[in-house]
Amino acid sequence: MHKMISCFLFSLVLQLGAQEMGCHFTSKNCRIEGGQLQYTEGINSPAGIFYGKRKAVFQLDDELKTDSWGVSMWVKPLGWKPYCENFIFFLALTSQREKSDGLPVDLIVSKFCKQTSLAFNLRLPEGQNFYHDIALWETDSWHHLAVTFEQGTYKYYLDGELLGEKSAIKAVKWENLIIGTPYASWSYIGEEKTAIGDVTLHSPAPDAEQIREKYRAGRQKIREQENEYGNKAQAEYSFDSDLPLNIKVAGKIAKAKGIIGQGLSAEGGSLTVATKDLLGDGKRGTVTMWVCPQWTPTTDECYFFLPAQC
Repeated sequence: MHKMISCFLFSLVLQLGAQEMGCHFTSKNCRIEGGQLQYTEGINSPAGIFYGKRKAVFQLDDELKTDSWGVSMWVKPLGWKPYCENFIFFLALTSQREKSDGLPVDLIVSKFCKQTSLAFNLRLPEGQNFYHDIALWETDSWHHLAVTFEQGTYKYYLDGELLGEKSAIKAVKWENLIIGTPYASWSYIGEEKTAIGDVTLHSPAPDAEQIREKYRAGRQKIREQENEYGNKAQAEYSFDSDLPLNIKVAGKIAKAKGIIGQGLSAEGGSLTVATKDLLGDGKRGTVTMWVCPQWTPTTDECYFFLPAQC
């Protein structure tokens, strides 16, 4: 009974200034198409599972400011990797009244077919498209997507970071927000499943720091869930104070600004940690880290991040 009740708590949240209004899948401004919607555990509330031609369509009744708005969401690949050949649709904004000569006006965010690209396809109806490679996305790993529009500029975010922007774009009065596959007639629609949750509309548009803070809050919630369900890391290292005694340092190492707290800048230096300190008595495990290049990929030198030795 508890699970059944929780399923209906997953909602799209509308933010108007300091106000928030939840728009549930069972609300009058939403309809589910393409099959029954299933649910899985999300970050702050249950997430919907979208695949095939399934979609949730929210009617936008003047909630978004035409000239200043944002959309953000969390997505998690369930059983697929970016090199799959099909489209994986995340969201679409559509407008019938803005059509020109019958051509569509929409913004579609997807994993593009036959590519490892996160695609932001804006049709006005002329194309204003932006692509970003996501070949390193892993199955069952959450990612935060966001799109904002203000003063004629679209900005695209992934995991709290600005990927790119398109300027000198006219404002559009969007009529519908679609989660999942927007057009059932498209080719390359597969059965790959994606969990989509914490979908949020912002009006006016949030700035980069607000997007980044939303991502950080989500990551913190994910870490708490992993700890609760037994995936707690054996060791977690902070560089805000002196290095732990079991870390060996060689070469030149200096502190640098990190994502949360201090990081380290290695100029030809290295840190060494015994595997047992990370994995305990386990035979398998995962080591995660954040890296921030101070160089461009076209350099001739090699840069090592995480070599492992037996």
